[in-house]
Amino acid sequence: MSLRHYLWIAAAVLLVLAIVAFVILVRSEHWSPGHLRTLNRIDIYDNAVRDALPQTAGHDIILDHFTRKRDDGKTPKCLIVGYDGARAEALMEILPSQSGIQALANEGGKVYHMYTGGNRGVRQFTDTAPGWAALLTGRWAKGAGGNGVTANGVNKPAGTPPIAMIELLEKNLAAKSSFVVSWNGHFVDDHATYKYDVLHAQANNLNAAWVTLENDEQVIAHTIEELSNENGADIVMVVLEHCDSAGHNSGFGIHIPEYVQAFQASDHAALEFIEALKARPGYDSEDWLIILTSDHGGIGRGHGSQRAVCRQVFFASNQAF
Repeated sequence: MSLRHYLWIAAAVLLVLAIVAFVILVRSEHWSPGHLRTLNRIDIYDNAVRDALPQTAGHDIILDHFTRKRDDGKTPKCLIVGYDGARAEALMEILPSQSGIQALANEGGKVYHMYTGGNRGVRQFTDTAPGWAALLTGRWAKGAGGNGVTANGVNKPAGTPPIAMIELLEKNLAAKSSFVVSWNGHFVDDHATYKYDVLHAQANNLNAAWVTLENDEQVIAHTIEELSNENGADIVMVVLEHCDSAGHNSGFGIHIPEYVQAFQASDHAALEFIEALKARPGYDSEDWLIILTSDHGGIGRGHGSQRAVCRQVFFASNQAF
């Protein structure tokens, strides 16, 4: 054979090896001993890494809050704040007096290790769309009853398990919902994750608001206004892009100043939301479940793999589970 043929064979072998390495990286959970030690040393967490909650637990926690019997007559409400792209160890960089997470912990709330990316045998990408869909539907993308959101840019198929906001409205457990974001991939693009959820809500006259704004600053201002309105939504979800944007631009990790500053910006916004809730005239007659969480972590300037730095996130709440 000629040298050219040998070069083609060598290139083909390298390509196959690269594909195999990628599949192994994506589908097998990879821990580094240093990262595991770091996570287990963070005092604010109330559980060990080995006892991390699955991201899918979020849905049942939300539904339980609205269905639970109350003797005090208070009205159940819920606020979910998404720190898009925040790694679990970012909590080492909390600024105590400016932190929503610390505010919840100071008042008896709990902070849990949580994992995204699916379980063994039912893996999924550690990306935005699969992460939030798992939290809101209580199902991973694949497997029996899966939500079908296998990646960013994939419509959640019609007929798959509903997201919590739609489910609460259809069961008359809530009167109004609001979902506030700045990434077009949630509602606006043709391949937006929740395209069919929006159409379903419109077709069934559900009082669901789907709000896409230009940036985090507008999202924060809109959410504070929503939470300050006594006639506002019963369940509000807001996604902040600070961490994800910093990660893609400068790198994911607490060794990167831009990423730390981004996490602190989202955490301070969460504190502002909590303060807006407490200032409501009817706050004492309401029972607010507050959830502060992340969809995925990251490494380098990306995410999606099964590496622990992408899988391990956090779940903070004003209530224990």
